[in-house]
Amino acid sequence: TEALPKTRFSGVWDLEIAAAHRRRGYARAALTLAMAHVKGLGIRRLGLNVFAENSAAMALYTSMGFGVTQSQMALEL
Repeated sequence: TEALPKTRFSGVWDLEIAAAHRRRGYARAALTLAMAHVKGLGIRRLGLNVFAENSAAMALYTSMGFGVTQSQMALEL
């Protein structure tokens, strides 16, 4: 098959680890596998969304090299 262009983008839609199994490295392992898979497809950018109040997820993603690329703001009316 033809390789995908290097500018191609992929994203993680949902990653949730059951509360009883958190802090055991499962999310890091799942993301590591996902990163290797999309890189093998020739994709060079992997994105995801995370709620600002989810500090544990933010810390994980930052430690894995993810960086903030945009912000979303809202106003409760």
